[in-house]
Amino acid sequence: MKRYYISHPYTGDGERNEDKAKRIRAELKKRYPDICFMNPLGMFGDETADYCTALADAMELLSCCEAIILCPGWEDSTGCRAEKAFAIQQGIRVMYTDDLLADR
Repeated sequence: MKRYYISHPYTGDGERNEDKAKRIRAELKKRYPDICFMNPLGMFGDETADYCTALADAMELLSCCEAIILCPGWEDSTGCRAEKAFAIQQGIRVMYTDDLLADR
């Protein structure tokens, strides 16, 4: 099964952003049931977790995926931009939610 990493902004309003990422993951899974969508938000500690450690853990998860899906607002997120750069450097396919969730 293919594994796709969901890159969604977190900092600013973590709880709201986690909820948005969960909804995006659920919609992607509904449309593409043969793909395992990995949502890293909430997986690597809480609001007191060290940012660099959490990002390093997220990159480790990303390294196991075939693609990264960038969610709206990724351009303004340091973490999402770092994840995109890492994906490009590792040869991981870069995709966007708008492309995958557009009405067919």
